[in-house]
Amino acid sequence: MNKQDKKLLDDDIQKRFDHEKQFVHDPDKRRSGSQTINLVIAVVMGIAVVGGLVYGLLSTLGWV
Repeated sequence: MNKQDKKLLDDDIQKRFDHEKQFVHDPDKRRSGSQTINLVIAVVMGIAVVGGLVYGLLSTLGWV
């Protein structure tokens, strides 16, 4: 690839990136209320699953 072709290719790539930047929006950095609720529910569900596994293991071993 000669220098002229490389420059043409680089210019085309840069134009495409510049054109696509207008469609990209950075996400909002603030945490919404629904994210907090989802996190709390996920933690509670995780605790319930671990508790169920531990209780099942203990009952199988005859300790409960």
